[in-house]
Amino acid sequence: MGTVAYMSPEQARGEELDARTDLFSFGAVLYEMATGRQPFTGNTSAVIFNAILSHAPVPPISLNAELPTDFERIVNKALEKDRDLRCQTAAELRADLKRLKRDTDSGRSAPVAPAGVYPGEAGDRRLAVETPSLEPGVAMSSRRWRNLGLGLAALVIALAMAYLLRPTLPPPQILSSMQITNDGQPKTGMATDGTRLYFSALNGARNKVYEVSTAGGPVAPIVTPVESPVLLDISPDRSQLLVQSFNLLLPDLPLYAMPVLGSSPRRLGSLEAGDAAWSPDGVQLVYAQGNSLYLANADGTGSLKLAVVEGVGFRPRWSPDGRQVRFSIQTVLGWSSIWEISANGTGLHQLLPGWNNPSDECCGAWTPDGKYFFFQSGKGGTRNVWAIREGPSLLYRVNHQPVQLTTGPTATRSPLVGLDGKRLFATTSQARGRLARYDARTSQFVPYLNGISAIGVDFSRDGQWIAYAQYPDLTLWRSKINGSDRLQLTFAPMKTFLPRWSPDRKQIVFIGITDQGRHNYLVAADGTGTPQLIPGVPSEAGETDPDWSPDGNSLVFSGAPTFFTLKSNVNAIHILDMGTRKVTTLPASEGLFSTRWSPDGRYVAAMPNSSRRLMVYDLTTGKWSDLGLDFFAAFPQWSRDGKAIYFEGYPKGRAAAIFKVRLSDHQMEQVTGLAHVRQAWDLLGPWIGLAPDNSPMLVEDAGAEDIYALALKLP
Repeated sequence: MGTVAYMSPEQARGEELDARTDLFSFGAVLYEMATGRQPFTGNTSAVIFNAILSHAPVPPISLNAELPTDFERIVNKALEKDRDLRCQTAAELRADLKRLKRDTDSGRSAPVAPAGVYPGEAGDRRLAVETPSLEPGVAMSSRRWRNLGLGLAALVIALAMAYLLRPTLPPPQILSSMQITNDGQPKTGMATDGTRLYFSALNGARNKVYEVSTAGGPVAPIVTPVESPVLLDISPDRSQLLVQSFNLLLPDLPLYAMPVLGSSPRRLGSLEAGDAAWSPDGVQLVYAQGNSLYLANADGTGSLKLAVVEGVGFRPRWSPDGRQVRFSIQTVLGWSSIWEISANGTGLHQLLPGWNNPSDECCGAWTPDGKYFFFQSGKGGTRNVWAIREGPSLLYRVNHQPVQLTTGPTATRSPLVGLDGKRLFATTSQARGRLARYDARTSQFVPYLNGISAIGVDFSRDGQWIAYAQYPDLTLWRSKINGSDRLQLTFAPMKTFLPRWSPDRKQIVFIGITDQGRHNYLVAADGTGTPQLIPGVPSEAGETDPDWSPDGNSLVFSGAPTFFTLKSNVNAIHILDMGTRKVTTLPASEGLFSTRWSPDGRYVAAMPNSSRRLMVYDLTTGKWSDLGLDFFAAFPQWSRDGKAIYFEGYPKGRAAAIFKVRLSDHQMEQVTGLAHVRQAWDLLGPWIGLAPDNSPMLVEDAGAEDIYALALKLP
């Protein structure tokens, strides 16, 4: 028998040997001594452990009878075979052997040497006598790699479980609010440099730009030669304001860079836009023009079209990294939505499709770090500010659905995030109109019909009833002039405009706007039935401006003009015979709208799509005449005697005013100026009408708008 080497486990580790191999070698010697036979003769090697550990005979091998009672002597005798061996006690050896047996029973293999091996029976383990089967260092390295792999796998599993079971990120919150302004004026734009807040507001019929501390305090106007300026943006270095002139008539206007410190403004190339914003690095400019979105250099040169959309684009805003642009689109029906496009012109898509029906979202703004996006929405009937968490989080699950931040009876809109990302500036407004009539004796507008919040007011022929759109929800109502017998005739989401009583006071015709389009409707004045589309009317492009003939047998109306539909349609003026349902078109009426039938039934007044002329068609002669208007006009109204037409006009370089032009000699005169009147607006603009005594009526804006700073908690 060859030399057997045995060391304790501690010694084996010190010598970088495999102690389990030594135990196998020692077990072979012990087996020989215990049984009196040579080991590995073809019998199973498992009898070694049975002989040593269980003391039980294993046929056909009979154990030495002295083994159960003389185990210590046999062990010591076996250990004496190697004079240099530093041995342990028999009890310690038994513990080591038990451990080794457990390893073997569990399926672990003992190392096997390439030489000096005695094969056992089929399926048995092989034991080495002379040397270990593998180098000790290799065995130890293999175990280390295996343990490392198991540890890494456990770590990966633990991290995956932690990721899957991580808590949901808490929603953002408004912690407190502070009022910044207290002027109540309608606000039209905001920007901040961190310490000051800039905004434009409608003062009377003209805009001005103001500044105020972000901590609140007195408001100061910024003097600029730009006429009626509207604030759009602030440059990334906070030194210039991006402004344009306010003009009701022109949707796209020149852009100016106006230094904050009061230097002369500089026009940005030849650009004309409805809205615009500088890129985060100040190198580019994104701007909306009609139904298209463009990129240009910061100085206004090098314009490049990004996209064409279905509606009018406004409020474009860059993502903080400059890779995306989000902007709002308003349709001809008055609904708005937010869209996104990459800065290279790809990936145009709606931000929240189907979230609100119909959509009523606009005016977004990012936090400086890009983690949150704020916007206003009319979801639920009142405009409020909502937030979306952008991007993922390693520590939390992220809910990317919009979270409502503000609520209450007042509307909150136009969010602007402070430079520190800790405050949100927003405009709060309580919308209300007040019907007013011009008193020629005092030259002032005074409350009329108890100052009801109504727009588009029309009187029945006997002057005892009124029909109107309630402001601001634009539902149709009728009542007596003293306010009694009040009855609602239409309901949201339909919006109503310009109702007209039939001469017999049984029906009311009006413009109705729904998500299906812009069309003319009839409804019974007593509230029976529901609004019905006017039969026999072409409706592909939509209709507008219906009015009754004095005998009530016909309706005159026009097709929707291009600036309402944003499509290249040809509108004209039509007459519907209510008895035969036959529709005829007035000659040479292409491109005309805003129809009004004269009280005597002889004339039809209309305006071209540009709204810069006032035309009258004589039904007896079949000819058109031009009343000589050379500036923008809106809402023409026949006087009760049919001798003059009143309208709201906007002469170039002057404030808005109410005018009248005589039919006989085309002479025009100003009835009253509107420079100091704050008119309420609906989708069609600032309406005017006539009372039964021919005194002009309008709707004053009796609401209030102010800016608040909202402290944010953004997880």
